[in-house]
Order: sequence, then structure tokens, then C-alpha cells
Amino acid sequence: MEAVSTLVKEAAFGGARFIALPEYFSYYGPEETWADISRGGEEVIGAVSGLAAELGVYILAGSVLLPSGVDGRCASVSC
Repeated sequence: MEAVSTLVKEAAFGGARFIALPEYFSYYGPEETWADISRGGEEVIGAVSGLAAELGVYILAGSVLLPSGVDGRCASVSC
């Protein structure tokens, strides 16, 4: 998230009003670890939302891993 924050701020300070992040911007690792990583997905969404509010921009979070409700599985959502 540190790198994302830096790049989003750079874009916003450069005049961007809408910033689109790539798919799996917050984590791209082995598929076997996605379910565990998804437990932190709400925090990622909160951080991106806070950053958007702070900078007065719109941010499309390409995809974030969230728990799916099925053990060992996760969902990839865009928000």
C-alpha cells in the first residue's frame, strides 16, 4: 500500500481526478495464499477509500481479494 499511496498521490498532484489501479494491485502471489491474504481485503479497501477522500479524487481499485464465505476460497472484487 505504500507504493500505491505514493503513485496515487503523484497522479493526484499531477492533476488526475480519476485513478484506476490494476488488477491485484495489493497482492499478487501464489494462489495458495490468496484465501489467507483476503482476510485483509477490507483494510485495503478502507485505505484506498481514505486516500481518495484525502486527495479529493476517485479511485477504482482494480481488484481486491476478499473472503468468499467458502473455506479456503476468496473472491476478487473491483470497487
